Amino acid sequence: MEGFTFVVSIIFSIRFFNHLVIYSYVEFIMRSLLSIVNVIILFFSKVRPLRLKQYFFSFMFHWYLYVSHFKSLLFQIRLNISIVYGIEKHTGSMVRFLFVSNEKFPLFLMNLIYNGKPTVKKIGKEYIWGLKKVDKMYSDDVDAVLVSCDQFYYRWLCKSGMYVFPHLVDMVLDCSIGINEILEGLPRSTKKEIKKVKKRKYSFEVTSDIEKVTMFYQDMYLPTFLKRIGETDMFIPDLLSIKYLLEMGYELMLVTYEGKYVCGGFFYHYKDTLMLKYSGVFEGNIDLIKNRAHSAVYYFFIILAQDRKVKRVDLGGARPFFNDGLFQYKKKWGTIIEPYSLVPEVFGLKILNNSESLKQFLIHNPFIGLNEKNEMVGFVFVDKDELSDEEKEHYEKRFDVPGIHELRFITL
Repeated sequence: MEGFTFVVSIIFSIRFFNHLVIYSYVEFIMRSLLSIVNVIILFFSKVRPLRLKQYFFSFMFHWYLYVSHFKSLLFQIRLNISIVYGIEKHTGSMVRFLFVSNEKFPLFLMNLIYNGKPTVKKIGKEYIWGLKKVDKMYSDDVDAVLVSCDQFYYRWLCKSGMYVFPHLVDMVLDCSIGINEILEGLPRSTKKEIKKVKKRKYSFEVTSDIEKVTMFYQDMYLPTFLKRIGETDMFIPDLLSIKYLLEMGYELMLVTYEGKYVCGGFFYHYKDTLMLKYSGVFEGNIDLIKNRAHSAVYYFFIILAQDRKVKRVDLGGARPFFNDGLFQYKKKWGTIIEPYSLVPEVFGLKILNNSESLKQFLIHNPFIGLNEKNEMVGFVFVDKDELSDEEKEHYEKRFDVPGIHELRFITL
């Protein structure tokens, strides 16, 4: 693999790959692929038998993913460099990052780090294999370097001495045991939520009806997503993408309360796993969330997993920060964390100047990263040279998440 990577790097370092004509050509190909998706759906949606149709759509979908991934790798050979600076939340002091990526500075990190919107100043470009010299060039101007790129380039991040962590981690529930054993092993707070779901007499149905799927997308998924995220640079799937997934064999779970659809989950039954792709409540209604409508989706997925005799329920991705709200919510359903194959991007973080503002951000936001063997580990930042046994035990209990290889305590 390293030999292959070296050859690819040499080939793509030829300057004409940075030329606008090449970029426009690849963009044209991607737009052309998207433009024929609707024609494909209309033409092949009536193909029979059903298994043949699903196989065709699945093949086309994965082929498109491979092309998209290749395009992403190609244009991450050379990355933009920006300085991002603003007031840190906990100290009220300035904190500066050298951000190396062809993407915008992630909104969720802005919200974690800064008190308000930071200033972003683009200053240049650098090849992925030149990361080691970037921090030396700007070490006097910034507190840390933050790189965002595909995990394919993981080894260059490690060689640059960075803490590497994924954009998302996958959160999976083991359903190979009986349902009573699953429910018994859940935390007390989750058991209370399930009691409230039963008390309100929620029910569910599973459907592939296109009209109901359209209703779910327009009235549940989009409103919930936009209310939760707000202004965002995240990819939002359109209805055409949802229809394509439906032709692949995706299904919709709709939860009903007093004869009305209140929430739902769009999912895929693949081998021994139910994979929850998208979910939402009607009109993004906060009261429905408070009344445990969304909890009903997770609970009914456990029921459905038992009915279909599958071994796993994949509840989808979450940010790899221990204090993230969605991470904590999915964790209390008894999940374990795994690499999220649908989102292969990672961050690389290198501390340059141990400023108080950077220290406080890291102390308040421990995260799940990757070690030298590509195993998931917890990075917990502390401002003490040595922790007592009681303090270590406290942290280990607090950040005990199945799937983490070890906890690493980093002294700042």
